[in-house]
Amino acid sequence: MKFYSVFFIFNILIVVFCLHMNTIGSSFFKECPITEVIMEVRGISMDGLFSSGEKVKALIGYYACHEVSRKDIIILRKKNDSQILIKSVVMLPGDHFYLRAYGSGFQLLINDEVLLNSYGMPYLLTQAAERVLNFFEINDQGIVPEGKFYVFGNNPHGSIDSSNFGPVSKDELIGFVK
Repeated sequence: MKFYSVFFIFNILIVVFCLHMNTIGSSFFKECPITEVIMEVRGISMDGLFSSGEKVKALIGYYACHEVSRKDIIILRKKNDSQILIKSVVMLPGDHFYLRAYGSGFQLLINDEVLLNSYGMPYLLTQAAERVLNFFEINDQGIVPEGKFYVFGNNPHGSIDSSNFGPVSKDELIGFVK
């Protein structure tokens, strides 16, 4: 009986320690320092999801312990750039993509599905965006490389996103928007 009591107390101590270290749901003993901050959205690139001036809660450090998922709204800082962006993850490693001429612009197809914004409208890209994405389509044979992600605003006009700078790496994702 004494053995079971000691074993039970030992298990409780492990659970308490894990809760204290914020490791439940992540790797055992892996520290996951997440800081919740309020950030202000600036610009029109996320119209339909967030308005310019709107305050959002961001979990800074979230991706140190969590995987990136499609449609995550992320906070991003490109390497060698001080500008902080808020975008949506639209492509994950292994996704297939290509561009198709459509009207006066281009559509982006991901796994044979047309990229849509939050209004359900096709995301129509400019010729300049097509040139950038076409470079990566050719260079990466139309497959998102391991460790890379494509991020877009909700509004293609006025958005600084992967259609301007290509894919981003996980270490450029500084937070997750709740």
